[in-house]
Amino acid sequence: MNLKGLTLLVFVLLLTTAIFLRNPNFFSFLSKSQLIDTAGVTEITISQIHLAKIKDIWVVASSDNFPADQNKIEELLTNLASLTTDNLVSTNPDNHDQYGVGENGVVLKIGEQTIIIGNSGLGFAASNYFRLADSDQVYLSDTSFEPTAKDSEWRDLALNFPTSINQITIQNNSGEFVFEQKDDSWILMQPQLEKVIETRVADLAHRLQFMRAEDATTSGELGIPAVTITVKGVEGEDALVIGQEEGNERLVKLNSSPYLYYLPPSEFGVFLDLDKEYFQAD
Repeated sequence: MNLKGLTLLVFVLLLTTAIFLRNPNFFSFLSKSQLIDTAGVTEITISQIHLAKIKDIWVVASSDNFPADQNKIEELLTNLASLTTDNLVSTNPDNHDQYGVGENGVVLKIGEQTIIIGNSGLGFAASNYFRLADSDQVYLSDTSFEPTAKDSEWRDLALNFPTSINQITIQNNSGEFVFEQKDDSWILMQPQLEKVIETRVADLAHRLQFMRAEDATTSGELGIPAVTITVKGVEGEDALVIGQEEGNERLVKLNSSPYLYYLPPSEFGVFLDLDKEYFQAD
């Protein structure tokens, strides 16, 4: 090797060393054997659940295109993209049941790949066993994900009220209660009380903004309304009607949605029993 070539080689080695010292993870991608390219994916099948992306929005196609939980699907795609064949734990098919990747594993199809998701990795934080459907080799993932095969758990069951709510009106058997947001604080406007437990007013507003159903349906009878909650915000007005009991749950209807939702007692109980004594401070 001539002097010029030797000088160039030394320069490259020094540059490589400098990059590594500044960022030790820079070359880690070279050792990774990525299994799934999630870019451009528009369909995912999990056992009998079919998820599809329609006009940039994920829906539960196997459930009449019910709106899907977008964040949950994006998290799944991120975790799938991180799967590699770096952590091989078994090549023996007799061990499939032990790792949960046998007949009881969750079958997930994405693109041209079919993957069997198994148990969480014992003794390993945030990991799962998995294998390709056409292979006996079992691997351990670097992240934890357990894609559920339950239809309802992929649905977007958040009751989405208008953003930036500034007024709430609640009507039940005890009367009417009106709340308004002023200077980032919620105030009870009606009924007027001498002393109010302010934290309870704020708690009700918080409950509404993060209310979530357990399931939804397109059929059923709402029955006689037990509670009507009207909210006003920057984007307009909406109303939630809490109807009859269905077991331990109650059917509710959001005016802006075509669905009836099943709301658990933890979500509707406080609105059902609301009276002025709830807010009255001693």
